[in-house]
Formats: sequence, C-alpha cells, structure tokens
Amino acid sequence: MFELAEAVSIAMAFVIVFLGYLVFQEWFSNERLIDRVEEVMAARKGIILNKNRDKKRDDQSIKGIAKRIGTWFASTGMFNAKNLESLQSSLRAAGIRDNTAYTVLIGTKIIAGIGLPILTTLLALGMHIKGIEVLAFSFGGMVVGLMAPEWSLRAFKTKYQKAIQEGIPDALDLMIICVDSGLGLETALKRVAHDMAADYPILSTELQITSQDIQINPDVNAALKALANRTQIESVGRLVSTLLQSINRGTPLIQALRSLSDEMRRAALVEFEEKAAKLPTKMTVPMITFILPALMTVIVGPAVGGIFKALAHSHAFGK
Repeated sequence: MFELAEAVSIAMAFVIVFLGYLVFQEWFSNERLIDRVEEVMAARKGIILNKNRDKKRDDQSIKGIAKRIGTWFASTGMFNAKNLESLQSSLRAAGIRDNTAYTVLIGTKIIAGIGLPILTTLLALGMHIKGIEVLAFSFGGMVVGLMAPEWSLRAFKTKYQKAIQEGIPDALDLMIICVDSGLGLETALKRVAHDMAADYPILSTELQITSQDIQINPDVNAALKALANRTQIESVGRLVSTLLQSINRGTPLIQALRSLSDEMRRAALVEFEEKAAKLPTKMTVPMITFILPALMTVIVGPAVGGIFKALAHSHAFGK
C-alpha cells in the first residue's frame, strides 16, 4: 500500500510540475522583461501602448490558464447546460458580470483539485505517514480543492446580496419620494441610483444597470425581471413584482410602493424582535463561561478567605 502511495505522489508531482511550468513560464520569460521596460519608457514619454499586449499577458497569467482549462472542460460536454447556467447565475449574483467567468471557476476547480492533493500527499509523506492514510490525505485534499472555489463564490455571493439587501428600504423610500414628485420609473431609478452611490454603491450599480436596460430595451418588464434574476434576493423580487403589477394592471405606483415599504418595515421589525427574543438563549453560554466565574469569585471569594482565616486562627489558638 505504501508503494502505491509513493506512485500516486510521484505521478501527482509530475502533474504539478507541468502545471507550474504553464503558470510561471510567463514570469520567467524575456518577453515579460522587455514588455515591462517598454511600459516604463512609454510612461515617461506619455505614450499609451497597445492594449493587445495586456490581453496577451492576461492570457498567459494564472487567470488566463485557468480560463483556458475551464473552456476546454466546458467544451467536452462534462458539464451540461443546466449546470453551466447555474454557475453563471451564481456568478452574476455575486457581482461578477463577465460571461466567461464560469470558465475561470471551472479551471480553478480543476487546478485546485489536482494541486492540493499533491501538496497534502507530500505533506503526509513528509510526516512519515504510511499506508492508507496517505491516500486519505490525498482524497481529502482533492475534495477540498474541488469545493473551495465554490465555497469562496458562495461567501462572495452572500456578502454581495447582503450589501444590496441593506439598502433596499432606503432605496424604496427614495423611490416613493421621486414618484410622488412626478418622476417616471426610469427617471426615478436613475435618480435613486445617483443619490445612493455614496452609501450603497453596489445597489446603486444594480439600479444603474436596470436604468440603462430600460433605455436600451423598450420592454420594461424584461429589464425589471433581469434585475430580480441577477440579484436573486427576495426583497428585490418583491419590489420588481410590485413595479410589474403597477405597470401591467395600471394601479397607482405610489400606493403600491408605500404598501410595499410598510410591509418591509414591518418584516424588518419582526426580524429584529425575533433576534431580540433569541438573545437571552445565546447569552447563556457566554455568561456561564465568562461572567459567572468572575461573579462567583467576587461573591464567594471573601467568604472563603474568611473561612481560611478562621481556620488558621483556631489552629493557632489550639496550639
């Protein structure tokens, strides 16, 4: 079994050396040094170089290599159209709007799924671990390497959606003010996006994209649905549904927005009340761990000290 583990580690070492050559060959090439010298000289003269060189350099970078690997794997049919669309949807919900970003994600999964098992196997061999445990290290590294990019994407997506959701109530209030003053939907979206750029830049960007979509495409329903599909947030979906209902059925937009604003405020209040109700339960463990020992020391400490003093005094008196 140990010979099998050594064979696996050697094969993985050859693979990681080959991938390392692909990744780092551009770093050690003379062309990179020449390009850098030309950039410095051009910057001193105020000359703008051709952007094709930057594109070539990006293609030779780690991201470019991951993109080429992901493109090849995606073209082999190993991923069906539904999985690719799910990856693209998750990337858009995380604020990544590049249509080819899913190939970089796939390539990163492949590179990490190969490289990390090699590192864990070499680590296990360096720790003089033998037998099946080496294969367990390798398998664990492969699982982590394949899943780590998706875990990172999920974390970015959660952070991005949270930043949007925090600004929805304020954006809704500003939209009510704009509509109440006589502005149309497109103008109101543009105005709200402009006013919220400082406090909520991510939400402002999404609203600007929607406003531009409405300008380009006369189908307002498609632009609003694209906003809901792009962000994948419940509050944004409710806002879009309210706007679509007002547009399609001809109901007053200001009344629908005010009703939605009141509903969101009540929902936020209920959520705060739920968190406040859970607070005593969550505080139990910290109180027992940190507060109770200090409290018992303050309360019981003097009494224990008095008892020891009394025992010492009685012992001395008995002598």
